[in-house]
Amino acid sequence: MTPEAPVLSVDNLSLSFRSRTGPVAVLRNVSIDIQPGEIVGFVGESGSGKSVTALQIARLLPEDQVLVDSGSIKVAGHDVLSANAREMNDLRGSQIGFIFQEPMTALSPTMAVGTQLALAIRRHARCSRKEAQRRALETLNEVRIESADHVARQYPFQLSGGMCQRVVIALAMCASPALLIADEPTTALDVTIQADILNLIRALAADHGTSVLFVSHDLAVVSELCQRVFVLYGGEMVEQGSSHDILNGPRHPYTKALLAALPHISGTKELQPIPGEPPDPRQAPAGCVFLPRCPEAFARCEAKPPSFAIQSAHTAACWLNEQIAEGPTDA
Repeated sequence: MTPEAPVLSVDNLSLSFRSRTGPVAVLRNVSIDIQPGEIVGFVGESGSGKSVTALQIARLLPEDQVLVDSGSIKVAGHDVLSANAREMNDLRGSQIGFIFQEPMTALSPTMAVGTQLALAIRRHARCSRKEAQRRALETLNEVRIESADHVARQYPFQLSGGMCQRVVIALAMCASPALLIADEPTTALDVTIQADILNLIRALAADHGTSVLFVSHDLAVVSELCQRVFVLYGGEMVEQGSSHDILNGPRHPYTKALLAALPHISGTKELQPIPGEPPDPRQAPAGCVFLPRCPEAFARCEAKPPSFAIQSAHTAACWLNEQIAEGPTDA
């Protein structure tokens, strides 16, 4: 039996932003794959390149400011980088759904939420206005909004943040896309609402057979939802593996540092913030990108950056792993 093709395949993507002093590399050789029905976490600090990658998958970055240096992006077999504007408009919604971090800015303040949903449905399905309105109510019910007919007549500013996020999720899922990208969807919500949103995303993904790329800075949140995790730092992939392996046996010092910075449920564990600052993309180090902040660095880390290739179920771009396997070395 031939294995199914990945719903998302990002292969060695390198990206730069234009600047007055020349191109600035913001992503270097980033690779991600997501299988049908899989929920995958994408983790890193602010500025690591998570949202840039997510936005470029949907081609939502300003085209005149972005340079694709190398690599490819395919969603449900469609070549994203070679698609024209019309093709991308069709892909967004029908194949790619996007949940934004700030729901209030993702919704139009001038239209009732039911109208916004109906317009999105008609964009991707040939149906009458009446049928689109009916489907809009169904979608609001599906994201567990009570009194959907009342909420459909409300404007975003009349709804709470959690309710607005549910509407954004409804917009993202109204055409049952193959891939759902959730970019920090719970950051602005309290813990109770956060748990509800995570459960909702999990249920919708299962019901629609949708794959999910869940972007977050919080490994604890990711561990609740995702089967696999990719860790990004300084625009480079540093580790990938199952959630269990990443949480219980991290191999990259950066992943270890992220876990050490998490609060413990007992409240007795002392938090260990990561010293230093994330790298300036205009001044990338010659060796390992995490070198200036790494407590385990040795000579080889400074001489040459480790490569990242998904060759096993658990991979880390770190010379330390080879040192352990081969024995101590300073070369």
